[in-house]
Amino acid sequence: MLAQPRLSLTKTVDRKQTAPGTTIQFTLTVTNTGSMPLTNVRVSDPTLALDTTIPSLLPGESVVIPQPFNVPLETPPTVYTNTVTATSDQTTPVTATEQVEVLAQPALGIRKVVDRPTASHGEAVQYTIQVANFGNVPLVGIRLTDEVLGVDLQIEGLEIGEIWTREFSYTVPSTAVIGSRIVNRATASNSATGTVEATATITVVGTGLSIAKTVSPAFGAPGEIVTYTLTVTNLLNVAQTNVVLTDTLLGLNETVPVLGPGQSIVRNVPFVLPDVPEGTVLPNVFSSASDQSGVQSTEAKVLVQRELTDAALRVTKSASANLAPLGSLIEYTVTVTNVGAGAATNIDVRDSLTGTAAFIPFLAPGASETVVFFCAIPDSLPGSPIVTNRVVATSPQTNPASAEASVRVGIPHHLLHLTNVVDKPVVPPGTTVHFTFTVTNQSPFILHDVRVFGEITGFETIIPVLLPGESRAFVVPFVVPTDAISGMVFVETASAFSLETPFQQAPASVIPIVNADFTLSETVDKPVVPPQTRVHFTIQTTNVGNADLINFRVFASLLSLRVRVVRFPIGATLRGRFPFDTPDTDEEIVIPSPVTAEADNAGPKRVEVSVRVIPEDEE
Repeated sequence: MLAQPRLSLTKTVDRKQTAPGTTIQFTLTVTNTGSMPLTNVRVSDPTLALDTTIPSLLPGESVVIPQPFNVPLETPPTVYTNTVTATSDQTTPVTATEQVEVLAQPALGIRKVVDRPTASHGEAVQYTIQVANFGNVPLVGIRLTDEVLGVDLQIEGLEIGEIWTREFSYTVPSTAVIGSRIVNRATASNSATGTVEATATITVVGTGLSIAKTVSPAFGAPGEIVTYTLTVTNLLNVAQTNVVLTDTLLGLNETVPVLGPGQSIVRNVPFVLPDVPEGTVLPNVFSSASDQSGVQSTEAKVLVQRELTDAALRVTKSASANLAPLGSLIEYTVTVTNVGAGAATNIDVRDSLTGTAAFIPFLAPGASETVVFFCAIPDSLPGSPIVTNRVVATSPQTNPASAEASVRVGIPHHLLHLTNVVDKPVVPPGTTVHFTFTVTNQSPFILHDVRVFGEITGFETIIPVLLPGESRAFVVPFVVPTDAISGMVFVETASAFSLETPFQQAPASVIPIVNADFTLSETVDKPVVPPQTRVHFTIQTTNVGNADLINFRVFASLLSLRVRVVRFPIGATLRGRFPFDTPDTDEEIVIPSPVTAEADNAGPKRVEVSVRVIPEDEE
């Protein structure tokens, strides 16, 4: 019986439908179904970036090749057909095909970042809010609200991958208690995605004087003694005088004559808890001021409680984003509320992802406290993972309470890295500069038909194949126009995308060098005249630079001329004709007419013409 070579190939996938941003698993099985060994069995699948060779395959032997594939976040919803091919030295090519449907998945992302973690009374902070479409279908009719910032606006629509960014300013009110937190929540909603939210928190701090107040223990029965610790620190680099410490409840009213730079005042004041109704919370305000700093106030609370029973905790947790880029810092805001009928004490709040903890001394019934945790997203993560963070709050009086918040690491552009660098960012007009576009395949997959193009240079190219880890650089010249003027910025936006990766851009800018310059001339219509003759001087100046001239001044002492132009525009001309009567003289004289001109950013320059006066009997 003759030996017959035969090769079979199958391809399966772990799911027939999938959402963008997920990783699906293909399984390829190559089997020698013939009666003779096969050599150099090559299996290739361009879509999966697979190209491998099996040296030999015995009759009846199979090789299983698992191959993961990450579906980019912005992959359009459709049915994708994927074909793998296998061949050997002894057989003709065989193929296997599998289909996967990428489902439509509308997804709305929101991110909120504040420019500083702390702020004082009257200080303006900047919040940056981003709303992104990280799904694979366009979104329309998005509402953005933020009660603290007074924001309630409509975003008409977001294309796939589009990010809407806006900055908002907020001024810390003078009524904010020192040491308190201002929790700011923004929400974005859409009929297709529902509502998403992001929070950002700032802590109110003192200015000039830093004050703090703590109490230990934070709770007790009537008649027990607690101790308040009051601290005032001079934040200035000069001494402060007449520092007043005031605490009405504690009967404190003290004036410290001088508090040096960086020095602190600490007062420990005992306090007997009064006989008040069970569960009473005694708020206690401590204030301080000086000749150099306004009034600063902070607060500490103590709970009067004989028995600690019937407490119950509820925990909510929100993040500063539900979609965050790699390497970013996420702020988690945790609110713990006592929903029971009794007080809860010694509350321990622990964050699973960061391993950090916070302590809340007590919560009266109905009271809430906010704590903040920070988590850094790693610089690299496979696929588009969802990072879930769990927080647990416990106290001796309650069962544990927990809450979770999830953040998708939005990396729709992670496969293809694009940079754009210009060799000379500031040059004179007429100079040739060079932009360097560099595309790098940062994925383990082959990228196909990578298009790279520039906006103002008109450069365009197609890279048929970009291997994993491979980079290609293109140096593109650009001539800054000779008529470029001050204030112009030439932005070259490089763009790149491939069959597997979404569109992305990288800008680089060139700024023309400021050349502030002007011409100045003076002529006279009659350079030689007899006495008592009227002549006319003509003075002309033109801005020939590429910048406006600031506070441009022209002086002509002979003509009693003094002119000032606040802003002399590019290309503008000043021209004047001025009369002058020569004096009566018996001798020949020369009358010079000097003119000077200057600006804050140019000059000075000086010109001069003369009139020769010759008596008639000398002619």
